[in-house]
Amino acid sequence: MELEEIADKAVDNRGKTPPVSKNGTHPLIEVGCLGNGTPDYSKVEKFLDDNAFNKYLRNYIKNGDILFSTVGSIGLVSLMDNNENAAIAQNIIAFRARENYDSCFLYSMFSTEENQNKAMRIVMGAVQPSIKVSQLIHIQYFVARNIHEQKLLGQYFLVLDRLITLEQRKYDKLNTVKKSMLEKMFPQKGAKVPEIRFKGFSEPWEEKKLGEIINICSGRDYKHLSEGNIPVYGTGGYMLSVSEALSYDQDAIGIGRKGTIDKPYILKAPFWTVDTLFYALPKENIDLNFVFDIFQNIEWKKKDESTGVPSLSKTAINDINVYISRYTEQKVIGQYFSNLDRLITLQSSKIEKLRNLKKACLEKMFV
Repeated sequence: MELEEIADKAVDNRGKTPPVSKNGTHPLIEVGCLGNGTPDYSKVEKFLDDNAFNKYLRNYIKNGDILFSTVGSIGLVSLMDNNENAAIAQNIIAFRARENYDSCFLYSMFSTEENQNKAMRIVMGAVQPSIKVSQLIHIQYFVARNIHEQKLLGQYFLVLDRLITLEQRKYDKLNTVKKSMLEKMFPQKGAKVPEIRFKGFSEPWEEKKLGEIINICSGRDYKHLSEGNIPVYGTGGYMLSVSEALSYDQDAIGIGRKGTIDKPYILKAPFWTVDTLFYALPKENIDLNFVFDIFQNIEWKKKDESTGVPSLSKTAINDINVYISRYTEQKVIGQYFSNLDRLITLQSSKIEKLRNLKKACLEKMFV
């Protein structure tokens, strides 16, 4: 069936750009808010005041409308919640299910990979991709005739979306906790001790150059090596495996020399790194996890020495001033953040599994 047979174009604000207001109370839902069940209001950046909301919009969205992006990231969909004080940007169309068609079912139907591909086939433009609504409404979809079956399918995927949203919120909270604790458990500018410390530690921290607590080593080309079981890492992570290692028995921290310079990560020995990735080895009585936490507090992009591709030098890294505690406190702090990272990784894995489950079910439960 064609889309126009099962849903009406309920809200279309194309060509209407309402003025935004710092004091507005009506969230403007943009494309970045779509794609995860109901709209993600944490990503709302613009608001309308009452005047703009009442005078600039042609129609208003309602609970159960299907929000569909038509410009930029094509085909992102969300199911509108009961926030009827919100408005949609002009690059989003709201469809409303016709009688005898369930909105949750239609939302899930739009989300399948096959139906996403149908929308992509009518995309125009390379710089700013877009689709014509006049073409979109004529796309053919397979629809369950039985409204009871539609409702069952729609509710199943709505529950899945709620689970994904719940787990995503937990993930976001863990990252917020980590960011906050990285600030509070390390001395800030002008301070010699952190705001929060574990019980039993009271000594002032000591200022050092990074070069005094780590050895920065250069990565090397791997193409002369045979295939093996030693992982090779670049700035983006794992690449392949070879027969030799640069470090066989000491873990390190990878930090980009060129390209991505602000994403440090721990390298488990044995490993090899390419020439665009430095690896930092902690010196005696310096805890690796503690140094990794220090690395995550450094604004690496401000250390960029290039006018082109972002670059770091050993000198720039070694000259950075940091504060360190005694080794026993380093171990406790390092372990705390290591445990927190494990929780974040576990939470990320839960989200990925739920998303994979949803994707698999969409493929098997829709034509």
